[in-house]
Amino acid sequence: RKVITNEELGGLTDLQKMGKLTEKNRPYITLSLGPNVPVYIHPSSYLSGVNPKYIVYSEIVQNDKGRYYMKGVCAVDDSWLCAYGGSLVDYSKPLKEPTPVFNEKKDRLDCFVLPSYGENHEWKLPFKRVEYPHYDEKDCQNYLNWFASLFIQGKIFTSLPTRSEMLHSSKELRQGNIVSKKALSMVDTLRRLCRKDGASVPTKKMLLAAWKKDKTFLLKEYLGFVQQNYREKIATTMWPPKE
Repeated sequence: RKVITNEELGGLTDLQKMGKLTEKNRPYITLSLGPNVPVYIHPSSYLSGVNPKYIVYSEIVQNDKGRYYMKGVCAVDDSWLCAYGGSLVDYSKPLKEPTPVFNEKKDRLDCFVLPSYGENHEWKLPFKRVEYPHYDEKDCQNYLNWFASLFIQGKIFTSLPTRSEMLHSSKELRQGNIVSKKALSMVDTLRRLCRKDGASVPTKKMLLAAWKKDKTFLLKEYLGFVQQNYREKIATTMWPPKE
């Protein structure tokens, strides 16, 4: 099915809500005929009445009543459209919801984007998890903001506290919108570490290496987000964070 999808993406169709939901053979729209022409799976097809969300076809025929039917059809997983769509696929900017997450396996931040498909990118696909972009200065700044936010929340080093009674919780951290002086201080420290390592964005591995040289690295900045009565405990028993 993947091979067929890769070869036949020009003949992609999208299941539509037009027509009765109880209708056995539901209408589709195609890239070739446009959004106003309903096309149906041919009754002889094994997919007739199954109605997958996306399919590819090899041929469209028209009966004597003017109705269009697809032959040589194959069901398509929406994730394949992003994998094989090439220039037909475009991605939105990183979404604020769902928020970015730390990818432990690849030691990076991932975000969620909305893919769109077609020559004019008119078909909206389900959101997709991808590596957080860091190709220009603005992207790198946003990456740094989210990295600092997730670090403070204990989502990069799980040995750090995540409980709200120990941390100063703020909308700023939850939204990755770094504006406070103490948060900006942490971001600036992370940025200096990146420059020293010749990297554009920080990683967990980079922090572990920094703590081997200086166990107090980033401690002052982090304690600014910790409730006063927990600061000594964290400084003496939980820092530097364990992998």
